[in-house]
Amino acid sequence: METATAVQIEPNETSSRVTTPFRAPRSVSPLAAQLARLMAWARALSLKQSLTDVQADVHMEEWALIAAEVGFPALSAAVRDVMRNDSDWFPSVKAIRERAGLKQEDRMQVETNAAWEWVLLYIRRHWHPDLDAYADAPAIPPRIAYAVRQVGGLRRISMRSYDAEPFMRQDFAEAYRLAPLAAEMRPQLAASFEDGLKRLAASTAMTPGGTPAA
Repeated sequence: METATAVQIEPNETSSRVTTPFRAPRSVSPLAAQLARLMAWARALSLKQSLTDVQADVHMEEWALIAAEVGFPALSAAVRDVMRNDSDWFPSVKAIRERAGLKQEDRMQVETNAAWEWVLLYIRRHWHPDLDAYADAPAIPPRIAYAVRQVGGLRRISMRSYDAEPFMRQDFAEAYRLAPLAAEMRPQLAASFEDGLKRLAASTAMTPGGTPAA
């Protein structure tokens, strides 16, 4: 395959020190070429761990996902920061995600905040305590709907007091976080409860005379 020679340089754009030569096929996308150059740089600095080509490919796939969320410049900065300051070992995907600002706890906090604001906007624009949702109201996303139910519904949210809001918001955030697990376990719980009700009904069955069975 015809190839074009690219030269990797030290990241800060002001630097011109050449490090590892890299040959990228002309058919490779710009992002793939950037990821390959970044991987070559990271492998060169990983003094205590040698990655196989297969491992490098897997890491680059994960890096591509990070780049899709925060952009390649942020990914590159995260990889280089981890490599320069944290360890001589090759950085984990988790370490790079966190350095790129994708720490799971922080992302969930941002997401729950956005969900709460969505509910407040929905109440103001699409819902009335006497009429319920307007005819043109959008559907409430299932995860948000679950959290709303857990804190008492739209009416209770709309009537919240200033003092109660922080606690309601905290309960909403916890319910929002657990919503995927609740959806996953719903069929299992439903079957379990149904079985329990059948056993309860059997244990309290009435005799023809109207007294509980012995």
